[in-house]
Amino acid sequence: MLFHTFFRLPSGLISEGDFKVQEEFYDWSCGLPFMKLDRIVYLRTTPDVCAERIRKRDRKGEGWIEMDYLRQLHDLHDDWLLGRKPKRCPVPVLVIDSTDSLDKVTSTYYGRRDEIFSGIKI
Repeated sequence: MLFHTFFRLPSGLISEGDFKVQEEFYDWSCGLPFMKLDRIVYLRTTPDVCAERIRKRDRKGEGWIEMDYLRQLHDLHDDWLLGRKPKRCPVPVLVIDSTDSLDKVTSTYYGRRDEIFSGIKI
């Protein structure tokens, strides 16, 4: 599983040196033959919907998450996945609006599964 990290937040959660290590690891791992991506499915939703889902889940350890943090993550993901910044995502991005109920999002996902899995050997 390949992941993109967003530790460079104005909140100062990570040092510049640690961020560079994360960034170099990400760049290196993208070059590995078994880590090649052919697309990313972006389950895009609003910070307000995320906050409501977090509140409803009521998981231990999520109580610290504030709206400002969710907005920052939302903007960072949009910048990366929707090509708003120079270092844009290197593969096509399929955006699925995930602001609706789980049933609606699941239906949308299954309706687009051929598009999601095209070219992937299962």
